[in-house]
Amino acid sequence: MEQATLLPDLPARSRQIVVPGVANPVVKVLVDTPLPHLNHPLDYVLNQRTQAAEVGMAVTVRLGAERKNGWIVGRSDSTRHQGRLGEVLSVVGNYPVVTPGVYQTASALAHKYLGQCAALLREAIVPRHVRTEKEHVRRQGGPLPDFGADLWAEYVGGEAFLSRLRSGQSPRAYWQGLPGHFRRIGQAVQAVLVSGRSAVVVFPTTVQARQFHTFLGGSEGAALLVSERAASDRYRSFLDCLRGNVQVAVGTRSALWAPLADLGLIVVWDEGSDAYAGVRSPYVHGLQIATERAYAEKCGLLIGGFGCSVEAGGLVQNQWVVPLRPRKNVVRELLAIREAPAAADLAGDSESLRRLPGRAFSLLRKGLASGPVLVQTANKGYVEALACKNCRQKARCRACAGPLVQDGAGNVSCKWCARSCTGEKCPHCGEVGLVSIKVGARRTGEDLGKAFPGVAVTLSGGGKNLVPQVDDRPRIVIATAGAEPVAKGGYKAVIILDGAAVAGRGELWAPTEALRRWLSAAALASPEARVMLLGVEQRNLAGAFVRNDPLGWALEEWAERQELLLPPAVPFVAISGPAAELRQISSVFSAQDGVSVLGPTPSDSEEHLLLRFDRSRNEAVLEQLRTLMVRRSASKEPKLKLVVNPADLW
Repeated sequence: MEQATLLPDLPARSRQIVVPGVANPVVKVLVDTPLPHLNHPLDYVLNQRTQAAEVGMAVTVRLGAERKNGWIVGRSDSTRHQGRLGEVLSVVGNYPVVTPGVYQTASALAHKYLGQCAALLREAIVPRHVRTEKEHVRRQGGPLPDFGADLWAEYVGGEAFLSRLRSGQSPRAYWQGLPGHFRRIGQAVQAVLVSGRSAVVVFPTTVQARQFHTFLGGSEGAALLVSERAASDRYRSFLDCLRGNVQVAVGTRSALWAPLADLGLIVVWDEGSDAYAGVRSPYVHGLQIATERAYAEKCGLLIGGFGCSVEAGGLVQNQWVVPLRPRKNVVRELLAIREAPAAADLAGDSESLRRLPGRAFSLLRKGLASGPVLVQTANKGYVEALACKNCRQKARCRACAGPLVQDGAGNVSCKWCARSCTGEKCPHCGEVGLVSIKVGARRTGEDLGKAFPGVAVTLSGGGKNLVPQVDDRPRIVIATAGAEPVAKGGYKAVIILDGAAVAGRGELWAPTEALRRWLSAAALASPEARVMLLGVEQRNLAGAFVRNDPLGWALEEWAERQELLLPPAVPFVAISGPAAELRQISSVFSAQDGVSVLGPTPSDSEEHLLLRFDRSRNEAVLEQLRTLMVRRSASKEPKLKLVVNPADLW
């Protein structure tokens, strides 16, 4: 490509381009490149061979000496570029794969979160499968099943929410989930289809997405967009959405980009799950994608779950969404009674029973008389941390300082370097002997199997160890958070162990994430069961669990973070890179009003810097950082990592 400069927004006169036989030959192409100074559309020209290209289609172009992919985001007969325009080399595919709403959403997110629009489009567009594209045909999607009586009457404002969807309006709400959420989501989807519009429904896991897709009637009623499917199946579902074969898309995080026409509703279930987190720049969470697309396409939004993230609480606090809370009589009817005894309440138990006190054993015994019981543990494995039996100092490897773990045979080894450490003396007191301070699911299952002989014990964990569901026969189910099987008829008792394992961590997200995990496990209990939370001394957090009040907790957290000047209530940007670069950035922003500089702080390979600023300075600070990224990119300096409102500060 022979452009004199690639920097955006340079003043230049518009000039008309004429190509014989080609109307509107100038196309704006967003080139798929990671370079920040090329994070804007570039002008190219069509010839007679490529003149059929439409806005939204994928193309190949030349950028310098390289052949690059890109997407057409505009077409006209003029350009402001004063040099010779490069030609579009080829058109890829038969359909415009970038819809206006998807492009507007990606552009806005890249602008707000200091990222590349092309990187977001790469995530949004399912890779082309040529044979599937050639074989794909238009068809009429099947109807959705009947979801029974209106369950939204159980919520204050629920009936009004559905009525607005049916009439073609676009309400936005946070919804506090209850058991039976598939039917409620189905009824919301049905309401928006009545208005002639489409809907996207996303879940944090593939298992949940597949279950809901089946609940909707399978491939005839909705498209399934999950990464675990074969490439041909994923692209077929993508084309079904793009060409109007279906009006509903179901999937995981990537399904938020489904190219449906006339989008009327986006549903995000379990919106606080870290499964929605972005792992590549610009590190946007699924909730941020959903809210931005709802704004861009002027469609309805329903975010919810058994828990509530601080970000969702902020949306409620700022009245961007309305809360839909269940009526009190419905909560009493559908949810099991919960308790969270403090350490003082268990003072009569010996130290060896503090993790699983006598009250918990009684609860399990009573539940097993009529069906399965669930025990949620915070850790997988056997014994994931050990301490000296005498001085209680945490046991670490003498070679690499890694934590020591123990397997089922009693062998002690280093978790990091795998060195055998059995029988070693404590470096602090010289004694031999270790005690468990972080017990995993396998050890818990072993202990409960001994305590309840003759009762089946089922272990469920992540990946291949996941057990999706169990029957209603008496059994003890040991599961890590997020891997709890669904029990037919619900669990007859639920015990949540080691509550402080997550709630007591130092990260900002820890207490809210812990509450989400506990509430999700408690929702699996049958209404007549009891749920016990153990190991939590944060009584306000335990109280939110007992009251089933995730929104109240999120609103309190939002208010506290405003007072303490913490994200996301107050804007932050985390910057990682070489020490010299961060010191230079620090000196620039330290002199500005309304901006606080925290750091730099060293780590193993680079340093970290935090910028905190008033919301009134948000756009000015972000624009300075964009300019910095463009300058460094144009001069081929090493990239810095920038994260807006990070979940972890350090």
